[in-house]
Amino acid sequence: MAKPATLITGASGGIGLALAEIYAKNSHPLILVARSEDTLTEIAARLQKRYDIPVKPIALDLSAPGATAELYSQLAADQTPIDQLINNAGFANYGTFHSIPTDRQLDLIDLNIRVLTDLSQRFIPILLQFPNSRLVNVASTAAFFPGPHMAAYYASKAYVLSLSEALAEEYRTTHLAVCALCPGPTKTGFQDRAQMQRSRLMQGQFMTADQVAHAAYLGIQSGDPIIIPGTMNRFLTWLPRIMPRTALARIIAGAQEPV
Repeated sequence: MAKPATLITGASGGIGLALAEIYAKNSHPLILVARSEDTLTEIAARLQKRYDIPVKPIALDLSAPGATAELYSQLAADQTPIDQLINNAGFANYGTFHSIPTDRQLDLIDLNIRVLTDLSQRFIPILLQFPNSRLVNVASTAAFFPGPHMAAYYASKAYVLSLSEALAEEYRTTHLAVCALCPGPTKTGFQDRAQMQRSRLMQGQFMTADQVAHAAYLGIQSGDPIIIPGTMNRFLTWLPRIMPRTALARIIAGAQEPV
């Protein structure tokens, strides 16, 4: 790939796929990473044909031991230039804290925190080689709140937001902009995997993945340090500044109780 590529993890569905679509539409070569080889190969072929750009699919479970090192080594060996990294891979668990299997909680922490941190640290030296490069860490509006019934997920996204804000300042005087993408609840398969269908919160009307990706793309290219798609979502993230956190926790608990 002569033109630097955008590397997107968790690219087989939801916001990751929507971001791949809009990046392809804007002529960015792509490297797409996800677990499902068949789905990823199909997506890559479709985007390549539709937008006439190079798309490299890499089927990999990033939470597997050594997977992040394997991904980095493969791309380094190919001398693939990368000027944008979008850390989108992640998942959630829903339920009373002690009722969720411990290994599921630790898997969440591993993917949402360790993998994101690992890839960021490995690829930042590469990103710094290019003008107008971007590191995008997908957090959530959940990062701003305590999250009863999804405690580990909310906490993991708070980590992502805090890390991204710190890195944005560390690299402020370089060509690298670090962005935290904080979508609110979005219509994707994410909720099904988290078994959140019975949550009160999931009964509302939300942005689509395409709407989130469109707003995200504009913010990313502008280098905005925090990107919150949707007017209502931006308003809600102000609440922690004016309300006690105990009250916020109670509100979130009520919103996420089973119907």
